[in-house]
Amino acid sequence: MNRKVLLLGLLLLLPWIALAQDVDVSVERYGADLYEIVGQDLFIQTEYCFVGQERAVVTLELENSKGMMLFKKSGERCEIIRVFGRSSLKAGDYNFR
Repeated sequence: MNRKVLLLGLLLLLPWIALAQDVDVSVERYGADLYEIVGQDLFIQTEYCFVGQERAVVTLELENSKGMMLFKKSGERCEIIRVFGRSSLKAGDYNFR
């Protein structure tokens, strides 16, 4: 019985383990707590990230809905709040459902 419970528990954890990944990218500081992934039109919003580099190579440590940005040169880490991209929508009123 215990063996079946253990096996079932491991099978339930597999999707969570598979989502963890590290990605090396180059970022450019776009503003306070805002970095752009160079060449991707993607932005990373951080919280209380005081790394002074204008452009840096970082490792994005992504796991489920959490993320950290590790600066390779300084070793500093910043928490990722969200990642978003540019939109091609024209100005106007839109209904989102």
